[in-house]
Amino acid sequence: MRRRIGVVLACLVIWGLPPGSTAGATAAKGTTTTIVAGGWEATPAIPVITGGDPRKCVFTSQAPATLHGAFDGVWHEVAMTARCDTSKLPNSMPVTNSGTGTLDVIYARDHSRGSFAWKGTWTLEFISGQIQGVFDITSASGDPTFRCSTLHLTFDGYITNATAFGGYTGKWIHGCRT
Repeated sequence: MRRRIGVVLACLVIWGLPPGSTAGATAAKGTTTTIVAGGWEATPAIPVITGGDPRKCVFTSQAPATLHGAFDGVWHEVAMTARCDTSKLPNSMPVTNSGTGTLDVIYARDHSRGSFAWKGTWTLEFISGQIQGVFDITSASGDPTFRCSTLHLTFDGYITNATAFGGYTGKWIHGCRT
């Protein structure tokens, strides 16, 4: 009997399931937590300006990026609103860019596909090029892995003349009741 239990536990570990899981069951919403991490890149680095008044440092923008790592896919921004603080020039110029968008990805562990709608803010120090982002998922769709998801993502990186790049981390809570 002990040998049989050991074989079952070994199979669960190989399949990536925690002990107590069953291979065919779907976790109830909020019971599957996955830490995701990887890298991102946006080329060109400067987003497309779609409105507002860039001379007053208030404008709307859209920028795509690619993600690689736990999530491989494309980041799309929709109507991000940027505001700059020029009062600290010439040594500093903080920029905040807030809005919404989508993230279409493949989850590297099981190759499932899904889409997230998100809202959040990029914070950029324009002089140094340092950038940080904080985003929360407002809805998710796709394969069962993505349904009933919540996700909090943070980004860190740098913007140069030609490209923006960095890393991302997140806490993904997912799974629906069967």
